[in-house]
Amino acid sequence: MKSDKVKRIIVRYLSNTATKEDLNKLSLWLSNDSNKKEFQDFVKTHYLVAHSFDNFDTNNEIDKVLSIISSKGSRKGWTKKYFRYSYAVAFLILALMVSVPFVFNFNGSEVNDFPIVYEETSVPDNNDAILTTGDGTEVILGNGVKYSNIGVKGDEEKIVYNSESDADNYKEDVFNYLTIPRGGQYYIEMSDDTKIWLNSESKIKFPVVFKKGQPRIVELLYGEAYFEVSPSSENNGSEFIVKNAIQEVTVLGTIFNIKAYKDDRSIYTTLVEGRVNVTSASDFYEMEPKEQVRTNVNLGAMTIRKVNVDNEVSWKWGVYNFKGQSLKEIMKVISRWYDIDVIFLNKELEDQKFVGKINRNFKLEDILSTMKSTEIINTFELTDSTVKLR
Repeated sequence: MKSDKVKRIIVRYLSNTATKEDLNKLSLWLSNDSNKKEFQDFVKTHYLVAHSFDNFDTNNEIDKVLSIISSKGSRKGWTKKYFRYSYAVAFLILALMVSVPFVFNFNGSEVNDFPIVYEETSVPDNNDAILTTGDGTEVILGNGVKYSNIGVKGDEEKIVYNSESDADNYKEDVFNYLTIPRGGQYYIEMSDDTKIWLNSESKIKFPVVFKKGQPRIVELLYGEAYFEVSPSSENNGSEFIVKNAIQEVTVLGTIFNIKAYKDDRSIYTTLVEGRVNVTSASDFYEMEPKEQVRTNVNLGAMTIRKVNVDNEVSWKWGVYNFKGQSLKEIMKVISRWYDIDVIFLNKELEDQKFVGKINRNFKLEDILSTMKSTEIINTFELTDSTVKLR
């Protein structure tokens, strides 16, 4: 087969649009060891994944791909626009369908290497935070900085508050603020042993210690946070409350995620395990695991749906899952992670939808170059503070 024909078949295979004839041709072509190497090089260069075809089972692949195709309906009615969508599915597919391995395991360990396209690095710093203490002092946490005060110690990875036994050191409630800038991520342990992971562009307000016999209240002022709440049974029965301008989440001890960015129209509360109550000015709902409550910022109204929890909280491990999100939504996440502004010179690109995963340790140049090489975008311009897509 000619090289261009092979590439087109590979793209159709990766995006689950290959025909039985395509798969037979691919199988025959891969019977040559040198072609296996060419295949791996092509996929690794253009999709940032490594793929092993040492045991390519044609019949098995045919069954899997044709099953997916038939579930989508007849190919006869597919339009050019739909094919463009299918091609887009292959872009940056770090969780490619049809047996392609993840570049990033859910436990956070790398599976495969990926090519370095540029010498310059735009990998976001995962551990940046600004601590604002009760007296207004600001402490930049990161780059080897260590911080210590009564009942609290912090470094470039985390900040830990001592247990409630230190409450007597404070005559009144003292609140701290932790701000995570764009490009950062940080971890905090509360005085009740509650663990919180904060995503980029987030801010939380919390007491230095929780007073015995009182509700444990923190405020997620904006951004995204993943909570592992210490049970009320270990805290004198005190419930844990996460406040926001629009809603309150009340728990006794559980794991959940809240996404409440300033530029989003809704707040997303995802329950991993346990039970929580979500309350707004106009609505109330008691959540069960694997549910997500979407609270409208303007109306306070709630909608509930079942979700894949792993996809919703994988940012905690440095991975962003997207399934049918638009390029505009994806670039919004990328802008937070890489602390960069995104400008669409071609507005039609904003509505392109994709499926896959992005590892936040990928270089921004790699991601953009992949988008260009697969013709999702025609070109891009990248500076220190802005990326322009055309």
